[in-house]
Amino acid sequence: SNDGSLGDIYVLAWAKSRDGQVRGGPAPMAGPVPVPKGRGVHLSVFVARPPGNAAQHTDVLLATVQNRAWAVIATPSVDWQHDWPSLAEAGGGAQSGADGLLPRQRLADAVLANLGDQDFAALDLLFQEWNHADARDESGNWKLQAFNAAFASIAATNWDAAMTTVRHWKEFNPQSSGAAVAEARLWMAHAWEVPGYCLCGTPTKPGPEATRMFAQRMAHAQEALEASREYAAGNPLWYQAYLDLAVQTHRDAPFTQRLFDEAVRRHPLYQPLYLAMANYWIPRDGQSGKWPPLASLADRLVDLSRATDGDDNYAWFYARLDEKLPLEVNLLWRGPLPWTRLRESFRALVRRYPSADNYNRFARSACRAHDRETYMELAVKIRNNVEPDLWPSNFSMDMCTHAFLEPAPAPKPK
Repeated sequence: SNDGSLGDIYVLAWAKSRDGQVRGGPAPMAGPVPVPKGRGVHLSVFVARPPGNAAQHTDVLLATVQNRAWAVIATPSVDWQHDWPSLAEAGGGAQSGADGLLPRQRLADAVLANLGDQDFAALDLLFQEWNHADARDESGNWKLQAFNAAFASIAATNWDAAMTTVRHWKEFNPQSSGAAVAEARLWMAHAWEVPGYCLCGTPTKPGPEATRMFAQRMAHAQEALEASREYAAGNPLWYQAYLDLAVQTHRDAPFTQRLFDEAVRRHPLYQPLYLAMANYWIPRDGQSGKWPPLASLADRLVDLSRATDGDDNYAWFYARLDEKLPLEVNLLWRGPLPWTRLRESFRALVRRYPSADNYNRFARSACRAHDRETYMELAVKIRNNVEPDLWPSNFSMDMCTHAFLEPAPAPKPK
């Protein structure tokens, strides 16, 4: 009802699942609707079905009420159970997404949408639901990784607003694991915004004041992690954040190794922990002198996860390690990495997770190993699903295809 301070209102409504993974698309806004002073109004709003053709379920109806100046007046929500039928069943075409897996971006989008709604119950529920080895995306990545992508996105967009949201999240649930990790991640991102610092692999020479600010912000990140250890370390994202912090602040090898050992004792199947530790040993000068500890990490991951993942993680680890190395470093061509073992691991990985991402990484590795036969086989499979961001500039797919289509040199006469 209107106490005299309102004129016309507009209402936008949408449906979502309790954890925010299923969310209705945009629907027409209702309004403008005049609200007579001292009286209430009833109005109907449209709610759009969630994206995709598969049958889906939503639990909550949310609304945003705005005035003519687009200021938000209220954000009511009510329980509203609704089953959205399959469009195939309704005659709307072939069903898609039947395997229940979400593309990588939709996972991060679900987290971002919950952050935007300030639906902290949904965020905590997702943080709990995805803390399981069975919660994987279509490429075999843990869905939990979507939280890191979302935290990086809000930190880069508006750090102050993002930190305000995280503080509200902590007020809602003082022992929220997700809020603790978010706070640490935001402080770490803020540290790298200090002039003179960058995560770009290029040596920098910050001044004394910049050095002080960087250390102070990283200290805030460590404080957030230490304060939440008791209730948040049960989630591997907590350890991943701490390992990233240790690497970025150049903690000594014994401390970093102890932290990693503790992390994989508690979360042996979470692959990004091994990649976080790899950052400590990755060569930055085009040399391979730190290869033994990297190889040891890969073997340890495979050994500890073989019961659930077979040998898939050998390819998972090295495909992502390759993306972190300097362009001039090629572990496969006359390098220390055995291509035969990696190729068989990739074959196992794409059998289990036949995603475009995995096939692109497999093809890229075959090119870097100069395996023409395997590369040409894979190039046919991915010709309509090329992921350019997964190909380095010095090994683009066009370059690889051109090189392998060149006629082989004639054998030298004996």
